Amino acid sequence: MAAFSYQLTLSGSAQHLSDAFGDGTGVVNPIHDIPFRALVLQAQKAGADVFVGTDKTVSSTVFGVRLDPTASAPPLVLGGFDQGPLRLSDFWVVGTNTQVLTILGIPV
Repeated sequence: MAAFSYQLTLSGSAQHLSDAFGDGTGVVNPIHDIPFRALVLQAQKAGADVFVGTDKTVSSTVFGVRLDPTASAPPLVLGGFDQGPLRLSDFWVVGTNTQVLTILGIPV
């Protein structure tokens, strides 16, 4: 089983995690939006907190998880699920403009 890794440069506004595929901002290409058994998200050290949610209303006050970019902060691990896989298009993020979020996905 191969793992996939992506880097998403944040814009300062809410955006799909699937923007990391490079198909265009807000474009969800089903060819690239594969199901994952597990996802690992980590904000790179230089920057502010990154907020993860499930729709475009994600913000610093409306979110599911806050990712701390400090070196000692653990990454967010979602999964591993045998059923009900995750897709990057299921999640929205917001962080500081030009900040980078790293994504590791283990496909189904």
